[in-house]
Amino acid sequence: MKNEFKAVKGLLGVILIFLGLICMQPVMAQQINITGRVTNIETNEALPGVIVLEKGTTNGVLTDALGNYSINISSANSILAFSFVGMELQEIVVGGQKVLNVSMKETVSMLDEIVVTGYGTQRRSDLTGSVSVVKVDETRDIASGSVLQAIQGRVAGLYITSNGEPSGAASSIVIRGVNTLGNTAPLYIIDGVPTIDPNVLQNMNQNSIETFQVLKDASATSIYGSRASNGVIIVTTKSGKGKINVKLQSSYSLQKFVRRYDMANTQQYGEILWRGYINDNMNDPLYNPGIRGHNPNNALYNYDWHRDANGVAILDAVRPVQFLSSTLPPAPAFEYGGGNPLYPTADTDWQDEVFQTGLISQNSLTISGSTDRTSTLLDIAYFTNKGTIISTGFKKANVRVNNAVNFFDSKLKIGENLMLTTTSGVPTPGDAARSVIALSTDILPNMPVYKTDGTYGGPIGAMFSDRANPVHMAEVSKNNRNINNGVFGNLFVEIKPIKNLLFRSNIGLEYGLAKVNVYMPIWQEGFLGQATNYVNLNQTESMNWTWSNTLTYQLIKGKSRGSVMLGTEAISNLATTMGARREKFAIDDIDFYYLNAGTGSQTNSGSGTQSKLLSYFGNVNYVFDDKYMFTGTLRYDGSSRFGENTRFGIFPSAAVSWVISKEEFMKGIGFLSNLKLRAGYGVVGNQAIGDYSRFQLWRPDYVGTVSGFTGTASGGTAYDINGLDTGTLPSGFR
Repeated sequence: MKNEFKAVKGLLGVILIFLGLICMQPVMAQQINITGRVTNIETNEALPGVIVLEKGTTNGVLTDALGNYSINISSANSILAFSFVGMELQEIVVGGQKVLNVSMKETVSMLDEIVVTGYGTQRRSDLTGSVSVVKVDETRDIASGSVLQAIQGRVAGLYITSNGEPSGAASSIVIRGVNTLGNTAPLYIIDGVPTIDPNVLQNMNQNSIETFQVLKDASATSIYGSRASNGVIIVTTKSGKGKINVKLQSSYSLQKFVRRYDMANTQQYGEILWRGYINDNMNDPLYNPGIRGHNPNNALYNYDWHRDANGVAILDAVRPVQFLSSTLPPAPAFEYGGGNPLYPTADTDWQDEVFQTGLISQNSLTISGSTDRTSTLLDIAYFTNKGTIISTGFKKANVRVNNAVNFFDSKLKIGENLMLTTTSGVPTPGDAARSVIALSTDILPNMPVYKTDGTYGGPIGAMFSDRANPVHMAEVSKNNRNINNGVFGNLFVEIKPIKNLLFRSNIGLEYGLAKVNVYMPIWQEGFLGQATNYVNLNQTESMNWTWSNTLTYQLIKGKSRGSVMLGTEAISNLATTMGARREKFAIDDIDFYYLNAGTGSQTNSGSGTQSKLLSYFGNVNYVFDDKYMFTGTLRYDGSSRFGENTRFGIFPSAAVSWVISKEEFMKGIGFLSNLKLRAGYGVVGNQAIGDYSRFQLWRPDYVGTVSGFTGTASGGTAYDINGLDTGTLPSGFR
């Protein structure tokens, strides 16, 4: 804070210096004025904010929004140093030049990389918190429909678990382990717009992402207060740069599930059963070949076996029954026979039947460009995945439009970032309890995929569980769809009223329409079946908006540089759900499955929920001599999800760092390129509770009837010594 007071004193000093200049015209007349423009050597774009410093002095200026500068120097022999984050330092002797235009080249140093850290940016070398940066460009050749799946394994502490769906969607995303009870998902910030829905990020075209940061510790995430307990992922998308550029990318990839379980075939399963029967009946003196009821023959297998001189059972041959559902004829027969001629014993590899070679297609067209005043990017992407599981698949299309326009010499900037997305996928099929992936290892190899009449086989007779034919379940579920349509984007305004001061207002919108359509026809296989067809339609519509306003002041003076940021943010979340079910359709056809075409029972449901968040926050960053850094943050959040007495919370943080490798005593140690000592403290929160949890009513939940409580409670929380929830202690609430 001492340095901030110095900055204020500096402003007063500027006024005194200005008055003094009036009386010093003869002296100033001896100075040389140098003007020029600084650009990017590769794109020829103007570089605003470049530090132009007369070497050996504290005399320096910054280039304006058009890259122009003007500086008074003391001598023609002076050296001007041009420095900019991400660019190589250039030092040029002025000589007799009055106009000095400079083209700067990008540097490969990671320490000068610009990192988005929450409502602002910092140099990577200036970070005091734990922030990881992902180079998304390195993942562009990975065949995946999800950005998160593509970066899996590239960030320490970021654990991403995929659910195996063709969409590549992650079923779990955790930063540095589980930090809260309940929802453990991180907060996502995309172009300044917050969301807790990972699908927004997963459905983006990864080629449209410019930067991807993961904020891990509390000192880095506390700027997001009550939503930051599980970490924060910040993404910014690309904008148009340089001349008009048209880029077409297309790739095709094959997928195959190779890490399968080594399952027993029909012969091997018969041997396993035989050994199991023998071991289970070691104490039965009558257990010998040819004795009815005292041998391992069963509804699936008959065996040839004998005992050696020592009484040890020896298997000679495994003979699967000809037809399933075989029975044991009347005595004295001891071998199973007969069965259902439609079900010949098979030798099915269910994993071969369920899994297939998947084909992934990724195509995108990007048109971008910029001038001194405008920047435009149009990105169109289409992704398809024929899943590695039969009948499954996923399609995704999205369009991104990013525009920005500068007015009044870049003192005013207006822009928008908009993404439209639609996805459609066939989820992994299954029966009432298990997915076809699990069924492929559950079903016995003896069962055929198809009966001899061409219809689907199923469990029949003894030895089979009540699990369905996975190939049939894939066919039954092929018309099911998970459909998602979304609009996500923001409109922003940036105003620079005075030098080094920036006001930014950002309005973000997140709209989603998710549909889950389930169509169930009549089917029968073995002793399993569905007697009544039905259609089940569910829809969730969400509308979230965000309005944030920040005021940022940056100061560079000598070896010191810093920034102060103040801001407010308002967030509103609204979601409604509707569901409908109808049974008994006269025609088992997807084109006939409309709700009003059914004649059976019908049900419907619906709900809605809403929450709001109001926040005030501030941030201070200070760097001295590129070696000593300080960051302080304070956020004040108010959430509608909590009651009046606990609605608001304060979330402070502070962090310091010391770049030891830049100290004089560390010079000459070649194997250390960068050594930084970092310490931080922060408080974050979790508001991921029910929107109306504050209105819940609680009642005592006792076992039996007690005074003041009529009726009999349905349990209670008291447990007996065996943990069977049968205790009678009058305690607990519901």
